[in-house]
Amino acid sequence: MPTDLALKGVDAWVYTIDVKLGQEGKVVPMLVDTGSYTFWAADKACADCISGGMVGALASNPEQCTPYQTSYKTGGFKGCLVNTTMEFGPYKMQNMAMAAATDVGDELTAHGNGMFGLAMVDRIETTTPMSRMLSDGLVDDPWVGLRLQRQGEGDSEVIFGNALKSTYGDSAFHVDLPQRKGGGTKYNVTLDSFAIMGQPVKDSLITNSGMLLDTGTSNIVVPDSKYEWILKALVQEPEVPMHPQLKTAMIPCKGRGNVAEALSFTFGGVAFPVPWKDLVGPEIDLAGTPFAGNGTGVYCEPRIQKIPGNSNWILGDAFLVNVYHAVNTQTGGVQIWRLKP
Repeated sequence: MPTDLALKGVDAWVYTIDVKLGQEGKVVPMLVDTGSYTFWAADKACADCISGGMVGALASNPEQCTPYQTSYKTGGFKGCLVNTTMEFGPYKMQNMAMAAATDVGDELTAHGNGMFGLAMVDRIETTTPMSRMLSDGLVDDPWVGLRLQRQGEGDSEVIFGNALKSTYGDSAFHVDLPQRKGGGTKYNVTLDSFAIMGQPVKDSLITNSGMLLDTGTSNIVVPDSKYEWILKALVQEPEVPMHPQLKTAMIPCKGRGNVAEALSFTFGGVAFPVPWKDLVGPEIDLAGTPFAGNGTGVYCEPRIQKIPGNSNWILGDAFLVNVYHAVNTQTGGVQIWRLKP
């Protein structure tokens, strides 16, 4: 039987699951991250973690520490491996191996209370919740389904067991995709084609590119070399509006033209559109700038992001709120459905 567990949407499209950790059973809202296999939470001895609002639920022994560290695009942490009790929903596991963070960067502190990693494991000392659930016979198959909602529009869910039989997906618009060769631990699949504002993009560097599906990323991350070009095509202007002081890109909060399909990603012959509303972030304060009061309209931060030196595509929650998808935590395969009307 499938088990549907609630996820909480916090901040800018970050989704957490409540997990009880340790003998005290402290409830820790952990970020659900299909882009990482790391399972970690704050150590009680991490003063910066606690002062930053994190829940200290684990207790490592500095004198018997097996060091562990990892990094993400938004920072990293150092700590020790520990064995602890873990419980979420109907699942309870003793002696669960995870990392107790004793030194966490500010960026990670600001984004929650550790990671509930759902990618595949490639480190022998690491266990993910899903790999442990499979080995203990708590679930029958390696698929995990995710229905992410926009904030304020309903409950988000993660589904363990029979995730492929969820009622969220429209079977008429469904693809079953293998992991792209060389995908490693990530859910990396091959793109057929790409369109901006309804216009197909003829670019060999985009067509047949690998796309990483990642619930731990809020935005759509594009290669550094394609960022400005994509924004120009979206705003349908020769230049991307830039904030005069911050020198950061802006896009109109309300698009024009085919806003229902501002971007469209085609996999396995099925197109999955992303509307304009999912590509705009917070409104930008333009007081005191030449844009204020000159009739140019209201501008917002784009939810299309570049990372210096990055050449990868990452389809984060701005894409994923428009689909139901399931990931195979053993093979790296992905199945995607359009949502039922």
